[in-house]
Amino acid sequence: MSGADSFFSCIRTPGEEKDCAQADTRAGASPAPVNMSSAPPPPPQTGGKILELEARLKQAEEKAQGSERRLAEMERLAAGLKAELQAAGNSAAESVAGQAAAKELKARVLALEGRLTAAERAAAHGQRENERPAPMARIEERLGEMETAILAEADRRIAGMDVSVKEASSKAVIAQEASAGNARRLEKLEEKAARLAYIEKRLESAERRAERVCECEGLAESLKVSVEELERGLEAVLRKESSLSAENRQAAAELHSLSRQVGQLSALFNHFRSELSFLVPGRKDVAGG
Repeated sequence: MSGADSFFSCIRTPGEEKDCAQADTRAGASPAPVNMSSAPPPPPQTGGKILELEARLKQAEEKAQGSERRLAEMERLAAGLKAELQAAGNSAAESVAGQAAAKELKARVLALEGRLTAAERAAAHGQRENERPAPMARIEERLGEMETAILAEADRRIAGMDVSVKEASSKAVIAQEASAGNARRLEKLEEKAARLAYIEKRLESAERRAERVCECEGLAESLKVSVEELERGLEAVLRKESSLSAENRQAAAELHSLSRQVGQLSALFNHFRSELSFLVPGRKDVAGG
């Protein structure tokens, strides 16, 4: 499409209008009669197109701002979930990845906003002189493509953020449930630990009693050994006493027999003495003495 056939062909600068007026004056040409049957079509309303483009650009900016606000909310939500996950000790890497993805999306949105601003400036100011103007259809197509790409990318990123936030929230709920279960288990373990302390005290007292019983058993064994030794000594003493009593009885019998023999000998001596006194008269005094 040439410059004469474009939408901007009907727009002339003040210098071009002045040159055309001077040429008409020099030529002395009068305006040609207007043929109603062959009237040219009205020029396109470029001002309305520009306003429409500006409105679409404003809508795109508003959508981009809404996307930024939603991304900021997602970032705040992700930050809160990150704090909860850090408190629970889980999914720190996922939160960092989510923040990196959010920063990347924000950078891409800012880049697309810059491109939209550049396109808006190009559409608002138009093309300079001696430059070939771009067609409005191409600008509209480019703007539509950019708007579609922005919205698709934002929707995709936001959907991904929604999925990651849902996953993070579900993981946070699971972590909270696990922490609650762990707290209940800790309470039960503390109760069992208190019972174990009481049982340990009981066991310690029982061990002390068992030690005392073992000591008593050792003393009883030593007493038993000493009693057995005493019994054996008493048995030996009894045996010695019995043997001594038997010897004493035998000695008593022997002494009794010896006393009888001594009596008999004394009787015989007296008899012999009396007989000697009768037999030996001179020896009577001696015998009497």
